[in-house]
Amino acid sequence: MASIVGALTRIKELSLGPVQRSAVEAVCRELGHHWRHRELDPTTTLALFIQQVIHGNAPCSEVRHPAVGDFSASAYCQARARLPLAVYQTLLSKVTEALLPQSQRSQNLWHGHRTFHIDGSSFSMPDTPQLRRAFGTPSEQRPGCGYSVAHLLVLFNAPTGLLLDAWASPLVSGDLADTGNAHAHLQAGDVLIGDDNFSGYPHLALLLQANLHGLFPVHHHRIVDFTPNRPHAALREEAGLPHSRWIKSLGENDQLV
Repeated sequence: MASIVGALTRIKELSLGPVQRSAVEAVCRELGHHWRHRELDPTTTLALFIQQVIHGNAPCSEVRHPAVGDFSASAYCQARARLPLAVYQTLLSKVTEALLPQSQRSQNLWHGHRTFHIDGSSFSMPDTPQLRRAFGTPSEQRPGCGYSVAHLLVLFNAPTGLLLDAWASPLVSGDLADTGNAHAHLQAGDVLIGDDNFSGYPHLALLLQANLHGLFPVHHHRIVDFTPNRPHAALREEAGLPHSRWIKSLGENDQLV
């Protein structure tokens, strides 16, 4: 039986892991990236980057692999910087396109529907002027005393855990800033699962428009009351009352508003 631990062990034991030289070089040529034949060529650099990540984001000084060669941490960082971001993104897209059909097998469907998880997070980076302008810093952080931080939105295939895509945006943008981009990966009938940040009515309307389904907790600021004929707040100033107008009960804890 396959396991994540077993798969990671096999990748760690190979010098280039799952990376195929022909595939990496084909993407580089497709994107117009030119390189010289050297120890840290695009394929080796990408393979080492994968190893660095699966070893728990090891420091660059610990990435050197006996089967690949001896090089400095500085040389590895320069090699990573030489490889355009579009190469990483294109290879990720090609991997997900190849693996996503596996999620359509009957055992990976929920009542015939594909299911996906969406969630937001953040990540820090060096506090350079360029990154600070592009992504910002936490409001409570004093200038020069921390790091630039970006918002991160990710989309996963629920049954397989396959990462389909990720979007970085300014820290203040929030989860919904790139949700429309995530919808582009879905098809009619798919179910999107997330936290209460995604349960706003504008997002629900977008899902309905695309013939998609959403499963989210009620937003923590929304008051929900299943009492028949309950009062509602006609004005936002009326605190403590739900803003939705009750129409009829459809069953226990189920109502039309």
